[in-house]
Amino acid sequence: WTRDGTKVLFRSRHQAWESRAGRLFTVGIDGGLPEPLVVPEGGQAAFSPDGNRIVYNRIFRNFRTWKRYRGGMTQNLWIYDLKANTLDKLTDNDNTSVDPMWIGDKVYFTSDREHTSNIYSIDLAMRQTRKLTDHREYDVRWAGDGPGGITYENGGWIYLLDLATGKSAKVGIRVPADRRFTRPEFLSVSDKVRE
Repeated sequence: WTRDGTKVLFRSRHQAWESRAGRLFTVGIDGGLPEPLVVPEGGQAAFSPDGNRIVYNRIFRNFRTWKRYRGGMTQNLWIYDLKANTLDKLTDNDNTSVDPMWIGDKVYFTSDREHTSNIYSIDLAMRQTRKLTDHREYDVRWAGDGPGGITYENGGWIYLLDLATGKSAKVGIRVPADRRFTRPEFLSVSDKVRE
């Protein structure tokens, strides 16, 4: 979403010259034609709190199975100033940095810089990176921000990272269902038989 809540930000390949190339667009909540952002390519993205900048991946390869990939399609994070028309490389290393989230004066993201993907933050004023989670068996995946925290998947579980406390905990999810009533069973219907 744009910060004013009037548009949805999305990535599309409908104008792409090849299957990996995608571009960022916005579309109004009341419909209309999509409007491309001025950046020529893009993957995951998030707006700054004032809506004047975006943090984003210029390369999108999130559905590929290249774990701990190091090479030419490494995903770094970039900040693009929509008003000043400037581009600034935020991460500059040979690993994957994805799921950008801009909360306050920090950018949060997931990275496999220490082998297993975890959540990190960068203080934009100091340009200091800090590791916030320490999962070692499974990668942190599909992180997303919301009021007061960041949710993510790890090993098939959903977690909530509380930004105020820095603590991460599993979220108990219970989905009520009628499964027990739909199980097959044998019933005697002899009293229902009529001539």
